[in-house]
Amino acid sequence: MPKFCSPTCRQLAYERRKWQRPTAVELLAKDIATNNIRAIIRAEVWTVLQMAGVVSPNQPPPLSPSKHQPPTHLRVVKPQPEHELPDSPSELPKALQDD
Repeated sequence: MPKFCSPTCRQLAYERRKWQRPTAVELLAKDIATNNIRAIIRAEVWTVLQMAGVVSPNQPPPLSPSKHQPPTHLRVVKPQPEHELPDSPSELPKALQDD
């Protein structure tokens, strides 16, 4: 049993389906709106948790780690007073120049 009565009807059905699909801009706008809503909900939940005394008020809310972020290669160094900071990279200790 044919699905369409003629090639014209088949083509019209295809074009209708094609133009009903969301565009990339529409999908991006929807994704941004979803992220904004999630941020608002997260902030409200965090406020309620602070008011209930579950978390301390000065503690920032934890961020969920992104699965797509590359690992960072950072290390903690001791802070130095401003007068001890080198003026150029050549004045850095040898261990720091290799990085």
